[in-house]
Amino acid sequence: MVTQSSAITHAHPISLLGCLIYTDFLRSLILEGNKERAYSSICNTDYTMISPADAVKAYERILNGKLAEQSEENLRESGYVVDTLEAALWATLRERSYADAITAAIRLGYDTDTVAAVTGSLYGVEGIPQTWRDKLLKRPYLEQLCERFSAMLSRL
Repeated sequence: MVTQSSAITHAHPISLLGCLIYTDFLRSLILEGNKERAYSSICNTDYTMISPADAVKAYERILNGKLAEQSEENLRESGYVVDTLEAALWATLRERSYADAITAAIRLGYDTDTVAAVTGSLYGVEGIPQTWRDKLLKRPYLEQLCERFSAMLSRL
């Protein structure tokens, strides 16, 4: 389902794999409740069974188990899917809170809106500081939209 839905806009094998790695991380994070175990889970998944070897190689810096050890200077500056996922996971693994991870993602200075959005999505609504949620424009509408989307997903 992940690759089918992401293929609508991102059909390249590298993009499809990025969506799958992201979803696997998120699923494991939800089930395990621990970002280090979620990261370990994707690093221990043999993606060569479902993706071309060159696509898997593109994600080797993520999947080698040492992403959090990378220095900020070693991250690549672009909006490329591999770089975006790498930066979002790096910020998530290195920081303790939603606010700190979002700040780290923005501080990288790349495609900041995309990297911050991907980073934030790994925390869920509960991770967003209440003071930030209180300032959200059209909050009731957005909450209703999220509830409808969640209800739709639960029927799948």
